[in-house]
Amino acid sequence: MTQQKFEFEGARDLATNLEGAATLIKGELNKALRKIGKMMVPALKQNTPRAAGKLANSTRFQITGSPADQKLEIRQGARTPAGDFYGSFVRLGTKPHEIRPVNAKALAFTIGNKLVFAKVVKHPGTKANPYHVDTLKEKQSEIQAVVTDAGINVAAKITR
Repeated sequence: MTQQKFEFEGARDLATNLEGAATLIKGELNKALRKIGKMMVPALKQNTPRAAGKLANSTRFQITGSPADQKLEIRQGARTPAGDFYGSFVRLGTKPHEIRPVNAKALAFTIGNKLVFAKVVKHPGTKANPYHVDTLKEKQSEIQAVVTDAGINVAAKITR
């Protein structure tokens, strides 16, 4: 029995392209993560509850990890006077707690038109506001479109 040999047009090009597929995938992943970050930051800023706007204005994204293990991190870096990141207090809520001065002998605040000083204040706690989850749900279809486009781009480049 004789052995039959089949040759496909473009097979050599496909083999060459497949060798570079990992690099293509890493590059497309990086582009996709950046697109998602650029989409999510303004949406999250818009949905962040505002007192002074400090939390919303501290919203940034960063690509972390190695090229083979890239991750998108979206952070809100606003801090309390004591140095705690307070975004989690807003998103997760707080239990009743005491507030004490950090850099002074007393807290100062206004009630009505009267300036009040206190060494300690009993805060009643705050209800959780999962605005970050709502934002992600709002943007879910757009995120999926970015991921789908990245996959299509990889496939198109590999099969050239």
